[in-house]
Amino acid sequence: MSNLLPPNATKLERNVEKLGEKISDLPVPFVDLHHIDRCPVSHLPWLAWQHRVEYWNPDWTADEKRNAISESKLFNAQRGTRSSIESLLSTVVSNFNVKAWHEFEPKQKPYTFVVIISPLDMLSIEQLLQVQTAIDATKSVRDNYSISAKVRTEGEFFTAGAISTGTRVYLSTYTDPYFWTLDTYIQTENGTATYTARSSDGFNEYSSFAEISLLNAAIRSLFDTDMQQWQAVKDACGELIEIENYTFNSIYQRVEYIKVVNSGWLYNNHKTPLDACLVILGNDPRTQFIRTAPDENGKNIGYCRSYYNNGNIVSTFDQTRVKTELVYLNYINIAEKIISNTAAAEPISLHAENYLLNVARSINSTDQSRQFVTLADLIPHFEQNKIIIDL
Repeated sequence: MSNLLPPNATKLERNVEKLGEKISDLPVPFVDLHHIDRCPVSHLPWLAWQHRVEYWNPDWTADEKRNAISESKLFNAQRGTRSSIESLLSTVVSNFNVKAWHEFEPKQKPYTFVVIISPLDMLSIEQLLQVQTAIDATKSVRDNYSISAKVRTEGEFFTAGAISTGTRVYLSTYTDPYFWTLDTYIQTENGTATYTARSSDGFNEYSSFAEISLLNAAIRSLFDTDMQQWQAVKDACGELIEIENYTFNSIYQRVEYIKVVNSGWLYNNHKTPLDACLVILGNDPRTQFIRTAPDENGKNIGYCRSYYNNGNIVSTFDQTRVKTELVYLNYINIAEKIISNTAAAEPISLHAENYLLNVARSINSTDQSRQFVTLADLIPHFEQNKIIIDL
């Protein structure tokens, strides 16, 4: 750095000049320390303090830190508003809802709100403290709030507790409107299931019930190969189809089977092609029905074949053609039949009732693919029927 002082400069002036020389030797230009995009990452916490960034997470990426600083001016202008709280919370959790006092029924104490965190986001204690810090950094002084969330401890336990910061903070393991805690007892009757549950919004405890038809759930259950083997399903298919040889086609949501058509006056009343062939060939136990390609009318054509021993010679012959067609029964028809069978005579009614009870209880299955009833099916009913519990 050039010496620009006159010969008669004082000692103080010369010392100030030397100080300036040391500043110019810094590896980072002084002006860059105040520029958000050019400031070194190691110096960003001090730049954040200068810009009044109220919530800071050392674990953020460099881009997230710079973004927090650049948005601080707008954030401070909106401090204390709902949008500022939601903006800051979005940096900590992704799935949440802020519910103000006037949005409850009945309305709660003025200037209170609840931060409801989805049960899909299981929080650790550290994350919960970050949520609390974020809220405290932006809420209005007059506001009191509560937090409703599922909390995970090191022992994988759900916990409920309270943290005091000069305001009352409520923690609960369930909340409205994201999820309800189901009671263990489930009742089914005539194809309808009744569930009961409890919930909380941080201010009140609620109880509720949901009464739903099991028709759609029963249809979903027929996609499960294990459920297809239940006796209630066999009873329904046996009554509707009247044959035992059928297959489940879940791609088209139906049961398929082969039916005899146009086989001549002698065989019209037979249920399967093999039955017709047995009549043709005298009930020989070695009789087979051999299906070939469809004819020009789209019907399947087959032949009756049997084997007769003549010494060491086995001969074959074909007799009357038997035409068949593919017939199907939709899953909804089977589900409706299972439900109607609850009013049938025993043991068919017992099979149907047991099947539908298992369908209703599938909501507790840890395998989501086997949850034929889901909590999403019940929440609208719980919300509509909820009442406050007097504690």
